[in-house]
Amino acid sequence: MKISTAAILVASASIASFILGSRFGAEAFIQADAKFTAALITAKLSDLDSGNLKRLRNSLEFDRDLSLIRHGEGEDNIMIYMWPEIMYGESKELGLRSLQRATTYRKNNLTEWLNQTTLESLAPEDRLGVQEHVQILESVTNKYAK
Repeated sequence: MKISTAAILVASASIASFILGSRFGAEAFIQADAKFTAALITAKLSDLDSGNLKRLRNSLEFDRDLSLIRHGEGEDNIMIYMWPEIMYGESKELGLRSLQRATTYRKNNLTEWLNQTTLESLAPEDRLGVQEHVQILESVTNKYAK
């Protein structure tokens, strides 16, 4: 009886530690990444201040597409269930509407990431990665765009 109680206690503690560690790890990553995000936002603000709207647009389109790719990569990941607050209720509905808005805009305003010449200049492993990302981007766009 003592062994099964101890096993249950150890298993429960392990699961709780994993969940808490993952959540704290994600928060730490977001906080560490903030300095790079701030620098990128500053570059975009500088483009806006200087009237370099073409470069700003290209940068924002790339950011949007990259975010849609990241969503597509993690869409079926089981780890998403560790953040139940974004899986249900208002957060889920808001997320779906936001995703529909972004993908619909992208569908109606297509952009080209790389032309064929640039794609061919990449190393084979990089080319495969880009092609995989393009497939994910198209899949997410087709799935959610109205």
